Amino acid sequence: MQEQGYWAKYRGEKVEKAVFAAKKLFSANKIENVKMTDIAKECDIGVASLYRYFSTKEAIAIEVGKLWWRQIKEFLKPRFEKREFLEKNGIGRIEAILDAYSELFEKQRDFLLFLDDFDAFCLKENIAKEKLEEYQIETADFYKPYAQALRLGREDGSVRDGINEELTYLAVNHTMLALLRKAAEGKILTQDENYEAEISLIKEIILSYFKTMGGNAK
Repeated sequence: MQEQGYWAKYRGEKVEKAVFAAKKLFSANKIENVKMTDIAKECDIGVASLYRYFSTKEAIAIEVGKLWWRQIKEFLKPRFEKREFLEKNGIGRIEAILDAYSELFEKQRDFLLFLDDFDAFCLKENIAKEKLEEYQIETADFYKPYAQALRLGREDGSVRDGINEELTYLAVNHTMLALLRKAAEGKILTQDENYEAEISLIKEIILSYFKTMGGNAK
């Protein structure tokens, strides 16, 4: 799941090399522990040149975050374009979207660990919200299929009326990602040994909130 060519097209090959090098180092060592000199060495460009492209580590960390979300978008896109998904009713699509979160846990744990690390870094460095606007746009991968599923469900009667589209999206997305991020960190306590069951239970609770009486996934 690579995206070489994005920065090369818009900002140059050296910028692209730096972003991919930073992504590799952040995943291996956490953002806080990586220096700009480490990134320059990894991508074989001068430190002064790296600072011309990215004036601070926070700037390149944000670009790495955007890269991760673009790659996750490409990972999820085929799932939401399959005929099997498009033929489902509204609640069936919502169930499939919740299953996609589980797939992130199974196949994209490095992404979930990065999210945890990135949030901690942003809070510690007190990064202004204005600097994260482009990053925030990239995080909306689940919103479009979710909104379409919700509207379809209202039309076909499988999703109840009176649901706030944006609020429920944020609540579901934050809940699922928080649980998945915790699970991705690994099992520390004995109570951490049933994450798969917890994820399944949360999905059932969410579906029961959306469903009409007798509304079943098809």
